[in-house]
Amino acid sequence: MLRRGTVAVAILLLAAGCADQRRPGTAAPPLTTPPSAGPATPSATPPGPPGATDDPRPPTMGPPSGPPKTPSDPYPVSILVGRIVVGGKGPCYRLETDDGVIYAVHSGTTGTLANGTTVRVYTGPGRQERGCGPGRPVDATKIEVVR
Repeated sequence: MLRRGTVAVAILLLAAGCADQRRPGTAAPPLTTPPSAGPATPSATPPGPPGATDDPRPPTMGPPSGPPKTPSDPYPVSILVGRIVVGGKGPCYRLETDDGVIYAVHSGTTGTLANGTTVRVYTGPGRQERGCGPGRPVDATKIEVVR
């Protein structure tokens, strides 16, 4: 019998403690003062965690700043894509990219490339002594015809 009474008292105390708790976001009950203490002063809401507001709506983002100024996924510097402007049987070709940059491409394994062919060129460092004409010298490790 003693155990049932102890459990009942514990449950009552627990329920009484829970009844006093507030839900998050609700205002604290106003403080009351005894009649002999004089006029009541308004209660201040205790400060919440940093950044907390009474507004339950999530913050909104501002308007977009516009499209990106540079490509978000640029090609690696070791890959060039462009059109063959001076082709032939090789090993020297002239490649123009969409940016208007001319490359003097050397590749001993490619074969014949016609003018106007769009290609993807995998490059290594160019050697000036190759003499493939005007343009930035590059050595192609592989040339793929795109179309």
